[in-house]
Amino acid sequence: MFESLGLPSEGIAILLGILAFALAIGLTVTIFYILTLRNCLRQVRPENRRFEPNNTWLLLIPLFSLVYNFFVVKGISESLQNEYEQLGESPTTAPTYQLGLSYAIASCLTWVPMVGSFIGIGAFVLFIIYWVQIHGHKNRIATLQMQYQTNDESGEHIL
Repeated sequence: MFESLGLPSEGIAILLGILAFALAIGLTVTIFYILTLRNCLRQVRPENRRFEPNNTWLLLIPLFSLVYNFFVVKGISESLQNEYEQLGESPTTAPTYQLGLSYAIASCLTWVPMVGSFIGIGAFVLFIIYWVQIHGHKNRIATLQMQYQTNDESGEHIL
């Protein structure tokens, strides 16, 4: 089939195998990233959520995720801020919002011809940092929730 184009079949098969492997790795990383976002949102009490945890799975939809990422970033940031405030913490700014917004913008800019590949490197770095920050906030909220469990009868905090 590819011989008419002057391409050897073995070379095409190898390239398709590499492409399939890269897609599988990318999908796996994306699934673990979405699980982290989802678990972070699940750690936030339902009354403090501004974004539903299961809606993070919509990030798997190609191209749609470029726009939807802005909504995810905003929803997670507002949810974290609400939870911290209820736990007696008062973050000075919306947690993870600036970094998440930077990542979302950089992801969109990777589609710009000529500079997209360079921006893609920055977007990847922002993606990793954002992922780590989200995981850190999930753990911090879990710790704070354990420290400040409210006694139902007296309303006092148990340390």
